[in-house]
Amino acid sequence: FEILSNLTESSAWELDVSSGYCWCNSKIISSVSGLSDNIHLPLLQTVRHIHPDDLGETLDHLRSQIKRGELNFRKDLRILRDEEYVWSEVIAKISLDAEDRLSKMAGIIIDIQERKKKEQKLYREATLDPLTGIANRGSFNNRFMQMMHEFKDEGALFSLLLLDIDHFKKVNDTWGHGIGDQALKHVTQIMQNTLREGDFAARFGGEEFAILLNSDTPDTPVNVAERIRCNIEASPLVTSDGNVPLT
Repeated sequence: FEILSNLTESSAWELDVSSGYCWCNSKIISSVSGLSDNIHLPLLQTVRHIHPDDLGETLDHLRSQIKRGELNFRKDLRILRDEEYVWSEVIAKISLDAEDRLSKMAGIIIDIQERKKKEQKLYREATLDPLTGIANRGSFNNRFMQMMHEFKDEGALFSLLLLDIDHFKKVNDTWGHGIGDQALKHVTQIMQNTLREGDFAARFGGEEFAILLNSDTPDTPVNVAERIRCNIEASPLVTSDGNVPLT
């Protein structure tokens, strides 16, 4: 295991429900060298080392596997190490008691920080507009189809807003493409600050944007659109060469 550990940045662990403790290699929870390899944690303290956003999903995943009789467990989650959550791949064998309840889990934990960084980078490149940082057209298409399904299945109302910066070619021709890029980011920021939680904005291409709103009443999209329009008009882009009016 020492060879495997050094090759894969992995650490061993075992959870025993009957004793109420989890044994683990010290590297799982601390990068400080010289600690005992035999760290014992109560189950409650063990659970507290899992990121709160990952805990519920992990427990649901475990219950679902046990219910289906699948005893090979594998999950990516964030584990607290030295006051920082670290992405880790948890691989374990599940052991059940005579009544098919969880008795033990034992396996390894692999540090996957670098892999997660690469995955997140690829995800951003695939789903976000590189200039403005909001969703790209592909992400918009996926979200639109999702909201269409929710409307058909549950009757959930939504609205679509389309936004186009006025005379944007003139902005580029007069001030240059660098200022044009700043204008796009400026409008995006105003738009995001104006939208409500749950609303979805995307850059459709060029100076065109699309917004999906959860609409309770027919007045909702009109009111939101007017707020965005007024806020953009009232907030020219400030540059070292002067203010660029935008509508």
